[in-house]
Amino acid sequence: MPVHVRVQALQQLGHSVAPAREARGFAVESVWHEAPCGMHKAYNYLPAAQLAHLLRGVERAYGRLAEAPKEGALLPAESMGAQSPSVSALEAG
Repeated sequence: MPVHVRVQALQQLGHSVAPAREARGFAVESVWHEAPCGMHKAYNYLPAAQLAHLLRGVERAYGRLAEAPKEGALLPAESMGAQSPSVSALEAG
């Protein structure tokens, strides 16, 4: 079912749906955005270079958080549990 048909169905049910331009900036999966709010399985759809670009942005954001940690709060790396692949490993691979 085309996206516009699903959006129309949601709107008919009374749901608010962001315009496509704004929605692309929310989360990247298969549609590229330079600096999204988040990602959902982008590794399944994007080329390694684009994924590496997004991960560098994540690293910069976490670096800024780590510069001024709050008392008693976990740093981002400590709160992540599993290790994610490094940007350099993605670029090499």
